[in-house]
Amino acid sequence: PTTASDWSKYNGLLTATNQRGWIIRVDDATNWASFGDCNAYAAGGYDWTLAPILPITTVGFTPGLWTGQRSTDWFDCINWDDARVPVAATDVVVDQSALRNCVVGGGGAAVCNDLNVRSTGATRTLSVNGASSLTAGGDVACERLGGTGLVGMVIAASSTFQGGSLRVASVNGASLEGLFRCSDPTSQLQVLGNVDVQPGGYLDLGGAGAELRIGGDYTNSAGDVHFNDATATLTFNGTVDQTVDHSATEFVGRLRVDKPSGDLYLSSALGDLIVRNNLDLLQGRVFPGTGPYLQLQDNATATNASDLSFVHGMLVKVGNDAFTFPVGKGNLLRPIGISTVSSASDALVAEYYPADPNVVVGGAMGPGLDHISSCEYWLLEPHTGTPTANVTLTWRDPYSCEVTNLPDLRIAHYDGPTDTWYDRGNGGTT
Repeated sequence: PTTASDWSKYNGLLTATNQRGWIIRVDDATNWASFGDCNAYAAGGYDWTLAPILPITTVGFTPGLWTGQRSTDWFDCINWDDARVPVAATDVVVDQSALRNCVVGGGGAAVCNDLNVRSTGATRTLSVNGASSLTAGGDVACERLGGTGLVGMVIAASSTFQGGSLRVASVNGASLEGLFRCSDPTSQLQVLGNVDVQPGGYLDLGGAGAELRIGGDYTNSAGDVHFNDATATLTFNGTVDQTVDHSATEFVGRLRVDKPSGDLYLSSALGDLIVRNNLDLLQGRVFPGTGPYLQLQDNATATNASDLSFVHGMLVKVGNDAFTFPVGKGNLLRPIGISTVSSASDALVAEYYPADPNVVVGGAMGPGLDHISSCEYWLLEPHTGTPTANVTLTWRDPYSCEVTNLPDLRIAHYDGPTDTWYDRGNGGTT
Protein backbone atom coordinates (compact mmCIF):
# COMPACT_ATOMS: atom_id res chain seq x y z
CA PRO A 1 0.00 0.00 0.00
CA THR A 2 1.14 3.51 -0.76
CA THR A 3 -1.01 5.17 1.88
CA ALA A 4 -2.53 4.14 5.18
CA SER A 5 -5.92 3.60 3.55
CA ASP A 6 -4.96 1.85 0.27
CA TRP A 7 -5.79 -1.69 1.42
CA SER A 8 -7.26 -3.40 -1.68
CA LYS A 9 -5.68 -6.04 -3.89
CA TYR A 10 -6.51 -8.38 -6.79
CA ASN A 11 -7.38 -11.84 -5.48
CA GLY A 12 -8.89 -13.38 -8.62
CA LEU A 13 -7.67 -16.31 -10.68
CA LEU A 14 -4.04 -16.45 -11.81
CA THR A 15 -4.52 -19.27 -14.30
CA ALA A 16 -3.57 -18.68 -17.92
CA THR A 17 -5.97 -16.74 -20.10
CA ASN A 18 -5.74 -14.40 -23.06
CA GLN A 19 -5.46 -10.62 -23.02
CA ARG A 20 -9.21 -10.11 -23.06
CA GLY A 21 -9.58 -12.62 -20.22
CA TRP A 22 -7.19 -10.64 -18.04
CA ILE A 23 -9.00 -7.39 -18.82
CA ILE A 24 -12.26 -9.00 -17.76
CA ARG A 25 -10.75 -10.40 -14.55
CA VAL A 26 -9.17 -7.12 -13.51
CA ASP A 27 -12.36 -5.22 -14.36
CA ASP A 28 -14.51 -7.54 -12.22
CA ALA A 29 -15.05 -5.99 -8.77
CA THR A 30 -15.64 -9.43 -7.23
CA ASN A 31 -11.99 -10.29 -7.95
CA TRP A 32 -10.77 -7.56 -5.58
CA ALA A 33 -10.53 -7.72 -1.79
CA SER A 34 -10.36 -4.86 0.74
CA PHE A 35 -8.56 -5.03 4.09
CA GLY A 36 -8.81 -3.02 7.30
CA ASP A 37 -5.10 -2.38 7.82
CA CYS A 38 -1.64 -3.05 6.40
CA ASN A 39 -1.13 -6.25 8.39
CA ALA A 40 -4.38 -7.72 7.12
CA TYR A 41 -3.47 -6.63 3.60
CA ALA A 42 -0.09 -8.35 3.79
CA ALA A 43 -1.55 -11.53 5.24
CA GLY A 44 -4.58 -11.82 2.97
CA GLY A 45 -4.64 -13.15 -0.56
CA TYR A 46 -1.65 -13.16 -2.88
CA ASP A 47 1.73 -11.83 -1.79
CA TRP A 48 2.45 -9.46 -4.65
CA THR A 49 5.95 -8.72 -3.30
CA LEU A 50 6.89 -12.15 -4.70
CA ALA A 51 5.98 -10.95 -8.21
CA PRO A 52 3.69 -13.84 -9.17
CA ILE A 53 3.45 -14.57 -12.88
CA LEU A 54 0.36 -13.52 -14.81
CA PRO A 55 0.35 -16.13 -17.62
CA ILE A 56 -1.05 -14.72 -20.86
CA THR A 57 -2.16 -17.03 -23.64
CA THR A 58 -1.54 -15.46 -27.03
CA VAL A 59 -4.57 -16.10 -29.23
CA GLY A 60 -6.33 -14.25 -31.99
CA PHE A 61 -9.59 -12.42 -31.45
CA THR A 62 -12.61 -12.37 -33.69
CA PRO A 63 -14.01 -8.87 -34.20
CA GLY A 64 -17.79 -8.87 -33.93
CA LEU A 65 -18.10 -12.25 -32.19
CA TRP A 66 -20.60 -11.93 -29.36
CA THR A 67 -19.55 -13.73 -26.17
CA GLY A 68 -21.97 -12.35 -23.59
CA GLN A 69 -19.11 -12.68 -21.11
CA ARG A 70 -20.51 -10.25 -18.55
CA SER A 71 -24.09 -9.39 -19.52
CA THR A 72 -26.57 -9.15 -22.41
CA ASP A 73 -25.62 -5.53 -23.17
CA TRP A 74 -24.54 -4.93 -26.80
CA PHE A 75 -22.80 -1.70 -25.76
CA ASP A 76 -20.52 -3.31 -23.13
CA CYS A 77 -17.19 -4.04 -24.83
CA ILE A 78 -16.47 -6.88 -22.39
CA ASN A 79 -19.23 -8.87 -24.13
CA TRP A 80 -17.34 -8.96 -27.44
CA ASP A 81 -14.47 -11.32 -28.26
CA ASP A 82 -12.10 -8.48 -29.21
CA ALA A 83 -13.37 -6.23 -26.38
CA ARG A 84 -14.66 -3.70 -28.88
CA VAL A 85 -18.25 -2.68 -29.53
CA PRO A 86 -18.99 -3.16 -33.25
CA VAL A 87 -18.77 -0.24 -35.66
CA ALA A 88 -20.44 0.09 -39.06
CA ALA A 89 -17.76 -2.01 -40.79
CA THR A 90 -17.89 -4.91 -38.29
CA ASP A 91 -19.42 -8.26 -39.26
CA VAL A 92 -21.33 -9.52 -36.20
CA VAL A 93 -22.00 -13.14 -35.21
CA VAL A 94 -24.23 -14.22 -32.33
CA ASP A 95 -24.05 -18.01 -32.01
CA GLN A 96 -24.07 -21.00 -29.66
CA SER A 97 -20.61 -20.14 -28.28
CA ALA A 98 -22.02 -17.13 -26.42
CA LEU A 99 -22.80 -17.34 -22.71
CA ARG A 100 -25.85 -15.10 -22.99
CA ASN A 101 -28.32 -13.66 -25.47
CA CYS A 102 -27.69 -10.17 -26.84
CA VAL A 103 -29.80 -7.05 -26.22
CA VAL A 104 -29.64 -3.65 -27.88
CA GLY A 105 -31.36 -1.47 -25.30
CA GLY A 106 -31.37 1.72 -23.31
CA GLY A 107 -32.26 3.88 -26.28
CA GLY A 108 -28.89 3.19 -27.88
CA ALA A 109 -28.01 3.10 -31.58
CA ALA A 110 -26.15 -0.08 -32.55
CA VAL A 111 -24.45 -0.49 -35.93
CA CYS A 112 -22.68 -3.26 -37.83
CA ASN A 113 -22.16 -4.61 -41.34
CA ASP A 114 -23.29 -8.23 -41.86
CA LEU A 115 -25.27 -9.71 -38.97
CA ASN A 116 -25.65 -13.45 -38.38
CA VAL A 117 -27.72 -14.82 -35.52
CA ARG A 118 -27.16 -18.55 -35.83
CA SER A 119 -26.72 -21.68 -33.75
CA THR A 120 -25.96 -25.38 -33.90
CA GLY A 121 -26.92 -25.80 -30.27
CA ALA A 122 -28.34 -23.42 -27.69
CA THR A 123 -31.27 -21.12 -28.36
CA ARG A 124 -29.94 -17.65 -29.15
CA THR A 125 -31.74 -14.33 -29.69
CA LEU A 126 -30.76 -10.77 -30.45
CA SER A 127 -33.35 -8.31 -29.12
CA VAL A 128 -33.79 -4.62 -29.84
CA ASN A 129 -35.90 -2.85 -27.21
CA GLY A 130 -36.26 0.29 -25.14
CA ALA A 131 -36.71 2.60 -28.14
CA SER A 132 -33.29 1.54 -29.41
CA SER A 133 -32.09 1.00 -32.97
CA LEU A 134 -29.96 -1.49 -34.87
CA THR A 135 -28.62 -0.68 -38.33
CA ALA A 136 -26.93 -3.48 -40.25
CA GLY A 137 -25.53 -2.18 -43.51
CA GLY A 138 -24.95 -5.67 -44.91
CA ASP A 139 -26.81 -8.98 -45.02
CA VAL A 140 -28.83 -10.17 -42.02
CA ALA A 141 -29.50 -13.87 -41.40
CA CYS A 142 -31.44 -15.64 -38.63
CA GLU A 143 -30.64 -19.31 -39.05
CA ARG A 144 -30.48 -22.61 -37.21
CA LEU A 145 -27.59 -24.63 -38.62
CA GLY A 146 -28.03 -27.69 -36.38
CA GLY A 147 -29.88 -28.89 -33.30
CA THR A 148 -33.31 -27.53 -32.44
CA GLY A 149 -34.84 -24.39 -30.93
CA LEU A 150 -35.45 -20.77 -31.81
CA VAL A 151 -32.63 -18.67 -33.21
CA GLY A 152 -33.15 -15.11 -34.37
CA MET A 153 -34.16 -11.53 -33.70
CA VAL A 154 -36.96 -9.81 -31.78
CA ILE A 155 -37.72 -6.12 -32.35
CA ALA A 156 -39.80 -4.60 -29.55
CA ALA A 157 -42.22 -1.66 -29.51
CA SER A 158 -40.90 1.77 -30.50
CA SER A 159 -37.59 0.29 -31.65
CA THR A 160 -35.97 0.44 -35.08
CA PHE A 161 -34.28 -2.10 -37.33
CA GLN A 162 -32.65 -1.56 -40.72
CA GLY A 163 -30.81 -4.20 -42.70
CA GLY A 164 -29.29 -4.55 -46.13
CA SER A 165 -31.17 -7.82 -46.64
CA LEU A 166 -32.99 -10.35 -44.45
CA ARG A 167 -33.02 -14.15 -44.57
CA VAL A 168 -34.68 -16.60 -42.13
CA ALA A 169 -34.07 -20.35 -42.33
CA SER A 170 -33.43 -23.60 -40.43
CA VAL A 171 -31.98 -27.00 -41.28
CA ASN A 172 -35.24 -28.33 -39.82
CA GLY A 173 -37.29 -27.25 -42.81
CA ALA A 174 -40.74 -27.89 -41.35
CA SER A 175 -39.96 -25.95 -38.18
CA LEU A 176 -40.37 -22.24 -37.45
CA GLU A 177 -36.95 -21.83 -35.82
CA GLY A 178 -35.11 -19.20 -37.88
CA LEU A 179 -36.99 -16.27 -36.39
CA PHE A 180 -37.45 -12.60 -37.17
CA ARG A 181 -40.23 -11.20 -34.97
CA CYS A 182 -41.86 -7.81 -34.53
CA SER A 183 -45.46 -7.47 -33.40
CA ASP A 184 -45.91 -3.76 -32.76
CA PRO A 185 -46.93 -1.04 -35.25
CA THR A 186 -44.82 1.53 -33.38
CA SER A 187 -41.64 -0.23 -34.48
CA GLN A 188 -39.79 0.84 -37.63
CA LEU A 189 -38.57 -1.97 -39.89
CA GLN A 190 -36.73 -1.38 -43.18
CA VAL A 191 -34.89 -3.91 -45.33
CA LEU A 192 -33.10 -2.08 -48.12
CA GLY A 193 -32.65 -5.21 -50.23
CA ASN A 194 -34.28 -8.64 -50.46
CA VAL A 195 -36.36 -10.52 -47.89
CA ASP A 196 -36.05 -14.31 -48.16
CA VAL A 197 -38.20 -16.71 -46.11
CA GLN A 198 -36.65 -20.15 -46.53
CA PRO A 199 -37.74 -23.56 -45.16
CA GLY A 200 -37.52 -23.55 -41.38
CA GLY A 201 -37.65 -19.76 -41.23
CA TYR A 202 -40.39 -17.70 -39.61
CA LEU A 203 -41.21 -14.09 -40.43
CA ASP A 204 -43.50 -13.12 -37.55
CA LEU A 205 -45.17 -9.73 -37.96
CA GLY A 206 -48.35 -10.71 -36.10
CA GLY A 207 -49.80 -9.58 -32.80
CA ALA A 208 -50.84 -5.94 -33.03
CA GLY A 209 -49.27 -5.92 -36.49
CA ALA A 210 -45.94 -4.57 -37.69
CA GLU A 211 -45.02 -2.91 -40.98
CA LEU A 212 -42.00 -4.22 -42.85
CA ARG A 213 -40.72 -1.89 -45.57
CA ILE A 214 -38.86 -3.71 -48.35
CA GLY A 215 -36.57 -2.11 -50.91
CA GLY A 216 -35.82 -5.31 -52.85
CA ASP A 217 -37.62 -8.54 -53.70
CA TYR A 218 -39.75 -10.69 -51.38
CA THR A 219 -39.47 -14.48 -51.68
CA ASN A 220 -41.21 -17.12 -49.56
CA SER A 221 -40.09 -20.58 -50.62
CA ALA A 222 -41.29 -22.19 -47.38
CA GLY A 223 -45.07 -21.70 -47.51
CA ASP A 224 -47.54 -19.29 -45.96
CA VAL A 225 -47.33 -20.87 -42.48
CA HIS A 226 -43.79 -19.47 -42.30
CA PHE A 227 -45.14 -15.90 -42.49
CA ASN A 228 -47.41 -14.70 -39.66
CA ASP A 229 -49.26 -12.17 -41.75
CA ALA A 230 -52.84 -11.65 -40.52
CA THR A 231 -52.19 -8.17 -39.11
CA ALA A 232 -48.93 -7.49 -40.95
CA THR A 233 -48.17 -4.82 -43.52
CA LEU A 234 -45.67 -5.38 -46.32
CA THR A 235 -44.68 -2.06 -47.88
CA PHE A 236 -42.67 -2.09 -51.09
CA ASN A 237 -40.73 1.16 -51.32
CA GLY A 238 -37.74 0.42 -53.54
CA THR A 239 -36.66 2.70 -56.37
CA VAL A 240 -36.37 -0.10 -58.97
CA ASP A 241 -38.73 -2.85 -60.10
CA GLN A 242 -39.48 -5.34 -57.31
CA THR A 243 -40.93 -8.85 -57.34
CA VAL A 244 -43.03 -10.98 -55.00
CA ASP A 245 -42.52 -14.74 -55.35
CA HIS A 246 -43.88 -17.60 -53.25
CA SER A 247 -44.06 -21.38 -53.45
CA ALA A 248 -47.78 -21.63 -52.63
CA THR A 249 -50.76 -19.39 -51.96
CA GLU A 250 -49.52 -16.44 -49.91
CA PHE A 251 -51.54 -14.21 -47.57
CA VAL A 252 -50.75 -10.72 -46.30
CA GLY A 253 -52.79 -8.48 -44.02
CA ARG A 254 -52.04 -5.24 -45.86
CA LEU A 255 -50.09 -4.80 -49.09
CA ARG A 256 -48.80 -1.26 -49.56
CA VAL A 257 -47.10 -0.03 -52.74
CA ASP A 258 -45.16 3.19 -52.14
CA LYS A 259 -42.42 3.23 -54.76
CA PRO A 260 -40.78 6.51 -55.84
CA SER A 261 -39.95 4.73 -59.12
CA GLY A 262 -40.32 1.29 -60.66
CA ASP A 263 -43.19 -1.19 -60.40
CA LEU A 264 -44.15 -4.27 -58.37
CA TYR A 265 -44.32 -7.62 -60.19
CA LEU A 266 -46.11 -10.67 -58.79
CA SER A 267 -44.07 -13.47 -60.30
CA SER A 268 -45.33 -16.62 -58.56
CA ALA A 269 -46.76 -19.35 -60.77
CA LEU A 270 -47.68 -21.51 -57.76
CA GLY A 271 -50.45 -19.68 -55.91
CA ASP A 272 -52.49 -16.51 -55.49
CA LEU A 273 -51.33 -13.54 -53.44
CA ILE A 274 -54.30 -12.88 -51.16
CA VAL A 275 -54.76 -9.57 -49.33
CA ARG A 276 -56.80 -9.96 -46.15
CA ASN A 277 -57.50 -6.33 -45.22
CA ASN A 278 -56.22 -3.58 -47.51
CA LEU A 279 -54.43 -2.93 -50.79
CA ASP A 280 -52.90 0.54 -50.42
CA LEU A 281 -51.77 2.00 -53.74
CA LEU A 282 -49.65 5.12 -53.25
CA GLN A 283 -46.93 5.01 -55.91
CA GLY A 284 -46.02 2.29 -58.40
CA ARG A 285 -48.08 -0.03 -60.56
CA VAL A 286 -48.80 -3.67 -59.63
CA PHE A 287 -48.35 -6.27 -62.38
CA PRO A 288 -50.08 -9.53 -61.35
CA GLY A 289 -48.95 -11.58 -64.36
CA THR A 290 -51.18 -14.08 -66.16
CA GLY A 291 -50.89 -17.02 -63.76
CA PRO A 292 -52.15 -17.06 -60.16
CA TYR A 293 -54.09 -13.96 -59.18
CA LEU A 294 -53.85 -10.97 -56.92
CA GLN A 295 -56.92 -11.45 -54.74
CA LEU A 296 -58.70 -9.36 -52.11
CA GLN A 297 -60.73 -11.22 -49.51
CA ASP A 298 -64.28 -10.44 -48.42
CA ASN A 299 -64.47 -6.95 -46.85
CA ALA A 300 -60.93 -6.06 -47.92
CA THR A 301 -60.51 -2.57 -49.36
CA ALA A 302 -58.39 -0.89 -52.00
CA THR A 303 -57.31 2.69 -51.27
CA ASN A 304 -55.46 5.66 -52.79
CA ALA A 305 -55.37 4.37 -56.39
CA SER A 306 -54.41 6.94 -59.02
CA ASP A 307 -52.59 7.19 -62.34
CA LEU A 308 -49.43 6.72 -60.25
CA SER A 309 -50.54 3.42 -58.73
CA PHE A 310 -53.06 0.80 -59.85
CA VAL A 311 -53.33 -2.88 -60.81
CA HIS A 312 -51.97 -3.36 -64.32
CA GLY A 313 -53.78 -6.63 -65.02
CA MET A 314 -56.34 -8.93 -63.42
CA LEU A 315 -57.64 -8.37 -59.88
CA VAL A 316 -59.95 -10.75 -58.00
CA LYS A 317 -62.42 -9.56 -55.34
CA VAL A 318 -64.17 -12.03 -53.04
CA GLY A 319 -67.37 -11.14 -51.17
CA ASN A 320 -70.64 -9.26 -51.41
CA ASP A 321 -69.40 -5.79 -50.43
CA ALA A 322 -69.44 -2.89 -52.87
CA PHE A 323 -66.02 -2.50 -54.42
CA THR A 324 -64.20 -0.48 -57.06
CA PHE A 325 -61.49 -2.41 -58.88
CA PRO A 326 -58.40 -0.11 -59.13
CA VAL A 327 -57.39 -1.43 -62.55
CA GLY A 328 -55.83 0.29 -65.53
CA LYS A 329 -53.22 0.02 -68.25
CA GLY A 330 -50.24 2.06 -69.31
CA ASN A 331 -50.22 5.13 -67.11
CA LEU A 332 -54.00 5.40 -66.69
CA LEU A 333 -56.25 4.28 -63.85
CA ARG A 334 -59.53 3.03 -65.38
CA PRO A 335 -61.63 1.61 -62.53
CA ILE A 336 -64.76 -0.53 -62.65
CA GLY A 337 -67.16 -0.82 -59.71
CA ILE A 338 -69.57 -3.46 -58.42
CA SER A 339 -72.39 -3.33 -55.86
CA THR A 340 -75.25 -5.51 -54.64
CA VAL A 341 -73.15 -8.62 -55.14
CA SER A 342 -75.14 -11.79 -54.68
CA SER A 343 -73.00 -13.85 -52.25
CA ALA A 344 -70.19 -13.33 -49.74
CA SER A 345 -68.49 -16.51 -50.94
CA ASP A 346 -68.51 -15.63 -54.64
CA ALA A 347 -65.72 -13.79 -56.42
CA LEU A 348 -65.37 -11.62 -59.52
CA VAL A 349 -62.25 -10.88 -61.56
CA ALA A 350 -61.71 -7.63 -63.46
CA GLU A 351 -59.20 -6.24 -65.96
CA TYR A 352 -59.12 -3.15 -68.16
CA TYR A 353 -58.14 -3.17 -71.86
CA PRO A 354 -57.39 0.02 -73.83
CA ALA A 355 -58.32 -1.66 -77.11
CA ASP A 356 -61.22 -1.76 -79.60
CA PRO A 357 -63.66 -4.49 -78.47
CA ASN A 358 -65.19 -4.54 -81.96
CA VAL A 359 -61.87 -5.95 -83.16
CA VAL A 360 -60.70 -7.93 -80.14
CA VAL A 361 -64.06 -9.40 -79.10
CA GLY A 362 -66.36 -8.88 -82.08
CA GLY A 363 -70.04 -9.65 -81.77
CA ALA A 364 -73.34 -8.23 -82.96
CA MET A 365 -75.28 -5.35 -81.38
CA GLY A 366 -78.35 -6.46 -79.44
CA PRO A 367 -81.66 -4.58 -79.16
CA GLY A 368 -81.31 -0.97 -78.03
CA LEU A 369 -77.61 -0.66 -78.88
CA ASP A 370 -76.37 1.42 -81.78
CA HIS A 371 -72.66 0.83 -81.25
CA ILE A 372 -70.07 0.20 -78.54
CA SER A 373 -66.81 1.91 -77.70
CA SER A 374 -64.00 1.54 -80.18
CA CYS A 375 -61.40 2.55 -77.56
CA GLU A 376 -61.71 0.43 -74.43
CA TYR A 377 -63.49 -2.31 -72.54
CA TRP A 378 -63.33 -4.22 -69.25
CA LEU A 379 -63.28 -7.90 -68.50
CA LEU A 380 -65.57 -8.63 -65.53
CA GLU A 381 -66.49 -12.25 -65.01
CA PRO A 382 -67.04 -14.84 -62.25
CA HIS A 383 -63.92 -16.21 -60.63
CA THR A 384 -65.66 -18.55 -58.19
CA GLY A 385 -69.36 -19.27 -57.75
CA THR A 386 -72.10 -17.65 -59.82
CA PRO A 387 -72.09 -14.02 -58.67
CA THR A 388 -74.40 -11.30 -59.95
CA ALA A 389 -73.79 -7.60 -59.34
CA ASN A 390 -74.64 -4.09 -60.41
CA VAL A 391 -71.79 -2.62 -62.45
CA THR A 392 -70.44 0.93 -62.62
CA LEU A 393 -68.18 1.89 -65.52
CA THR A 394 -66.13 5.05 -65.91
CA TRP A 395 -65.06 7.21 -68.80
CA ARG A 396 -62.25 9.66 -69.23
CA ASP A 397 -61.57 12.05 -72.09
CA PRO A 398 -59.92 11.69 -74.49
CA TYR A 399 -59.27 8.01 -73.84
CA SER A 400 -62.96 6.99 -73.89
CA CYS A 401 -63.76 8.20 -77.42
CA GLU A 402 -65.52 11.44 -76.48
CA VAL A 403 -68.51 10.48 -74.36
CA THR A 404 -70.96 13.36 -74.94
CA ASN A 405 -74.59 12.18 -74.80
CA LEU A 406 -75.12 10.91 -71.25
CA PRO A 407 -78.86 10.04 -71.55
CA ASP A 408 -78.10 7.67 -74.43
CA LEU A 409 -75.11 6.09 -72.68
CA ARG A 410 -75.51 2.39 -71.84
CA ILE A 411 -73.55 -0.39 -70.25
CA ALA A 412 -73.11 -3.12 -72.85
CA HIS A 413 -72.43 -6.71 -71.83
CA TYR A 414 -71.00 -9.29 -74.22
CA ASP A 415 -72.64 -12.74 -74.16
CA GLY A 416 -70.28 -15.36 -75.55
CA PRO A 417 -72.77 -18.12 -76.44
CA THR A 418 -74.81 -15.75 -78.63
CA ASP A 419 -71.83 -13.60 -79.73
CA THR A 420 -73.92 -10.54 -78.95
CA TRP A 421 -73.57 -7.30 -76.99
CA TYR A 422 -76.65 -6.67 -74.82
CA ASP A 423 -77.98 -3.43 -73.34
CA ARG A 424 -77.69 -3.54 -69.53
CA GLY A 425 -79.14 -0.10 -69.01
CA ASN A 426 -78.21 3.25 -67.55
CA GLY A 427 -78.91 3.49 -63.84
CA GLY A 428 -77.53 7.02 -63.62
CA THR A 429 -74.49 9.05 -64.62
CA THR A 430 -72.29 11.58 -62.84
